[in-house]
Amino acid sequence: MRKTHKPIDILPNRRKETIYNYLRQYGAQVEIVVMDMNPAFKAAVRKALDRPLIIADRFHYSRYIHWALDEVRRKVQNEFNSYDRKKLKRMRYVLHRDPLKLSDSDQWYLNRYLNMSEEFKRSI
Repeated sequence: MRKTHKPIDILPNRRKETIYNYLRQYGAQVEIVVMDMNPAFKAAVRKALDRPLIIADRFHYSRYIHWALDEVRRKVQNEFNSYDRKKLKRMRYVLHRDPLKLSDSDQWYLNRYLNMSEEFKRSI
């Protein structure tokens, strides 16, 4: 099989039945499925294919990491005083940027908050 790194097909909707039917019809040789990790998608793929390797696509993999980091940030900031809680909320974008591209001020605050919470430090 030739690898093109391009989508094979685009389905008309995201319903579980549509995915299942498509894979039953065309997916006999499919061994690897790269997809978002929607539970309905996973269930349809598992039901239609014989033991497929399911891999989270790059976009959704990154998104899950950002969501997890943001969840820790929200939990930790609630333990801070009012000023630091609001400041960390306003600079949440800093957590998703390349540390080498942060301004001196953003880097200073990031270090401050990392030193204020061991849990926050472990999550970065």
